[in-house]
Amino acid sequence: MMSSRSRVEAWRVHTSYNYGATAVQEAPEISVPQHRPAVRTIHRTQPSGLGAAAIRFALTLGVVLSLCAVNTMLARAYVKTSNHLIRLKKQEARLLDENETLKIDVSRLKSPDRIADIASKKLGLSTAKNNIYVSVGTPAKKR
Repeated sequence: MMSSRSRVEAWRVHTSYNYGATAVQEAPEISVPQHRPAVRTIHRTQPSGLGAAAIRFALTLGVVLSLCAVNTMLARAYVKTSNHLIRLKKQEARLLDENETLKIDVSRLKSPDRIADIASKKLGLSTAKNNIYVSVGTPAKKR
């Protein structure tokens, strides 16, 4: 037979029966099913929230597109103004030519030889041989 001491030693060495001082502290594990609330799964094709980088990209894209639109409008206004300026310069050149032609016509029409020629031929007027003087400011004598 084995001695009592050897039995105790065997008891302590055997792990399945060795509870030691922790036997009092251990509680039996009881699995209790926990109530889980119903979970509704929503399948989304895109994430609902945008990250900071995506927001920054969207804002940058919006600013760039806005600047492109403003640049296009300003370029269109510049071209329109340039075309208008070209038309005005052409009109100015045409009017200056016309003005020069009219100045030549006026100087030709004002010439004293032309006026004397028209007066003698068309109106039958002639130049006086003697000058007649009339005094202005003295009353005429009554007869």
